[in-house]
Parts: sequence; structure tokens; C-alpha cells
Amino acid sequence: MKKPILVIDDDLFCRRALVSYLRKAGYVVDGAAEIDEAERMIASGSYRLMIADYHLPAEELGNMVLRLRAQDSDIALIIMTGDIAPETERNARRLSPAFFFLKPFNLSDVGAVVESVFRSLAETALGHPHGER
Repeated sequence: MKKPILVIDDDLFCRRALVSYLRKAGYVVDGAAEIDEAERMIASGSYRLMIADYHLPAEELGNMVLRLRAQDSDIALIIMTGDIAPETERNARRLSPAFFFLKPFNLSDVGAVVESVFRSLAETALGHPHGER
């Protein structure tokens, strides 16, 4: 089953590392450096998961997430940031991400969270939210 992921990060090294790692893990992954590019890709794709840096050039991630939710998008969200300020994490968590990572992080940890998010999405689609049966 195809599990398309969009990685959004203006940090080229981080974006490439995530895209490469997740592709090797068997996922279909694209990368975007900024919100405008990401929104174009989301409009023309069928992404199930977005892994995004909280602070992006030109616009904060929160605005895009609010627009997507207003369109009834069911794309899952993982947020990452290098900003350790408590208010950044508090504001990011208001977007209801499936998970929140502080940079730097271990790629295998991201892989485990991605697997968990897709498992949760599959269970919800089958009518068994959060693994309840």
C-alpha cells in the first residue's frame, strides 16, 4: 500500500536526510523547502502524512495547517523544530500534531513514529480508532 509523505523543511540537509531515510524504509516521499511549494504539492498529490519544520521562511506552518483543516484535509502532521523555547512547543502542539520532535533527532526515532502514525491511520480507517477492537 502506498504511504505518501511530504517533508517540509528549509534546511536542505535535514530535508534530504529525512527524505532519503524514509524512502529507504519503503515510503513514497517528496520534499519541499517552503510553504508555497508544499501547498502546490499537496493540491496535486495524495499525501497521508506531512513532516514539517515549525519555523519556515515567509510563513509559519500553523497558517498552512489551518487552511488544510478548513478544507477538511485528513493529512496527519508531525512537527519538528530546533527552537527549544517553551512557547514554540506550546504553539506547535496547538496544531494537534501526531508527534513533536526537537532537532536534532535520531532518524530511526522518526521512522518508528511514522510507522506508528500510519498504523493509527489504518486502524481509524477500519473503524478501530487507537487500536480499540
